Amino acid sequence: MPASLAGRYWLLHPVWGDRYGMTHIAAGPDGTPASVRVLSPDPPAVRRADVDLLTGLRHPNLATVRDVLVDGRVAIAADAVLGRTLRRARLTADELPRVAADVAAALAALHARGVCHGTIGPSTVMVDRDGGAVLADVAVGHLLRLPTAPADDHQALADLLAAVWRNTHGRWRRPPAALRDVWADTMARARDMG
Repeated sequence: MPASLAGRYWLLHPVWGDRYGMTHIAAGPDGTPASVRVLSPDPPAVRRADVDLLTGLRHPNLATVRDVLVDGRVAIAADAVLGRTLRRARLTADELPRVAADVAAALAALHARGVCHGTIGPSTVMVDRDGGAVLADVAVGHLLRLPTAPADDHQALADLLAAVWRNTHGRWRRPPAALRDVWADTMARARDMG
């Protein structure tokens, strides 16, 4: 029998984990699939204002946070994103600029609400069936109060894009102009934010 969280989400199987916790595929209250991130033991206390802020974030390139559960442990329930992570994706020169632009737009939406991601990496960027990108784990850094600024998110995105490009196309091949434009824009935003 699957483990239950707050009697509303049933953890079906783990997908991946890191030092912040384990992500599971789960069934939500209405049976729809969800992604549930169970944070590592002893996270900081969860404030109601944080829950309201995080569950109110809406953007097409953000995995929507459905709920923050406190049931002996802290867990973040979000919409499940169908697709593959950048850890598994091999992107073409045409696909990578779109992914970069989608994640940059998601970050802009987060930062406009005063939220920093703090944990951008190849497992937090999902590429959907249409080739667009969705940023997952949007609440982890905020709830854990990681010392992150918008400039740190932009630098992490630039580093991630460079790594994906090198892994897919080789170290010495020059990125396409569209991707260089997204990198330049991302780094300019980081410089403007200090």
